[in-house]
Amino acid sequence: MISRRIIIGISGASGFKYGVKALELLKGLVLEVHLVVSRGAEKTC
Repeated sequence: MISRRIIIGISGASGFKYGVKALELLKGLVLEVHLVVSRGAEKTC
């Protein structure tokens, strides 16, 4: 079986909402998802 992976990178305040939306869209799929968040994006949430 081939494992499918995706990495989502969120940087800055404006990128936060796009990253969250991407995660929501991927929620029902069979994927290994990794999230990388910058300090700026972390402060936004």
